Amino acid sequence: MKHSIIAGVILLFGMSSCQKEVAEVQIQMSLDKVTISEGQSVQLTAAVSPEEHTNSLEWSTLDPSVATVSDGLVTAVASGETYVKATVGEVSKGCLVTVIASVSGVTLDKDELWMAVNDAELLTAVVTPQNALNKDVTWESSKPSVATVINGTVSAVGLGDAVITVRTADGGHTAECVVHVIAMPESISLNKSEMTLNAGESETLTVELFPEEAVYILEWTTDDESVATVSSEGVVTAISKGTATIRVTTLNGLTAECVVEVIVPVSGVTLDHTEIELYMGERKQLTATVLPAESENKAVIWASDNEEVAAVTKDGMVVGGAKEGKAVITVTTEDGGFTASCEVTVKRGDLPADGVKLDKEKVIIVVGRTYDVIATVTPLGAGDKNVIWSVSDGDVASVASVAGFIGMGRITALKSGTTTVTATVVDGTHKASCTVTVVDNDSQLPGYGDNEYGWID
Repeated sequence: MKHSIIAGVILLFGMSSCQKEVAEVQIQMSLDKVTISEGQSVQLTAAVSPEEHTNSLEWSTLDPSVATVSDGLVTAVASGETYVKATVGEVSKGCLVTVIASVSGVTLDKDELWMAVNDAELLTAVVTPQNALNKDVTWESSKPSVATVINGTVSAVGLGDAVITVRTADGGHTAECVVHVIAMPESISLNKSEMTLNAGESETLTVELFPEEAVYILEWTTDDESVATVSSEGVVTAISKGTATIRVTTLNGLTAECVVEVIVPVSGVTLDHTEIELYMGERKQLTATVLPAESENKAVIWASDNEEVAAVTKDGMVVGGAKEGKAVITVTTEDGGFTASCEVTVKRGDLPADGVKLDKEKVIIVVGRTYDVIATVTPLGAGDKNVIWSVSDGDVASVASVAGFIGMGRITALKSGTTTVTATVVDGTHKASCTVTVVDNDSQLPGYGDNEYGWID
């Protein structure tokens, strides 16, 4: 029993001594909380008593992704919170570490402004990163006599240039905007309000501003880039057939326009025949095709190099002449002067005429006008296809052969009335006639030009 009591006393004493030793260790931290920015460091110190336990002091962090610690030096890693502990044995003392995002930069929504005196524009500053704690900024102007700035609002004071600077309170990061205060135009016009260009061509539009000292800061646009484009210098380039509107706009919203019509130029012409043979007086229609199909001006001019052999009408009808031989019929485009040719060989027939026919039976003509009728002697191989023209009433109309065109008679209307025009083959054996009615004016034409009897001049 005695031994048990002694053992219990010893055990109790031993426990009391251990508890007393632990209870006596105390740690005093230099800070119980601290806020630092990413990348910054702060030195924490821990005072341990009794001092002989100082060598047992250990440092640790609850979340090393937020902050690390080494010998009390806390380094911020990323925004967030963590606890940094100083520990001796089982005794610890902590410090709450808050890491905030530091400012890394600042930008402005505009890096250049063009303004008129008394204008105002708002600049917006964006501080990065987005989670930065201190986003305070200050504003300043390099030349307040030109432009002032208050909380990002720029006011134009006088003509000239100024630099607006925004600066972050955290880190002193800056961004700038150049401000140009200029004399704005009061009116604008172009040297042309409309133009026509061939596809592929270019032309420069020039701007006239009032007053003349106004600054030329212009924006050029087209409403259809597939038809015509325009450069920043006002150079209009035609792309494809169509119509486009070119617009120029000043900084203060004044506009002027030019309507551009793009046409496709002629690139060539072809004929449906390159050589033909005709009897004297025989007719053959040549057809010209102007290229490309979408070209605007398809007008052509026909010509013969020897009208005694073969003549050609303005519509491409080739007529064998009164002389055997060869002639070249040439068609020329009005746009570009492109040509195509057909060689015509004219030969004399040796068959007797067996008939004659006019291309019209009835004609109505207005006084003072003319009309050409054509007499065709058959067969094609007839030896002589000339005809003699006559008129029953020479007071109403006259008729005469057309030089170079065998079988063509030109009727001239003289006064209102009716007469008969007759073509007679030279041997007098065959005749053909048409009735010619002469009226005083267009209002007397049946259908005002849409005439069942044929062509009306």
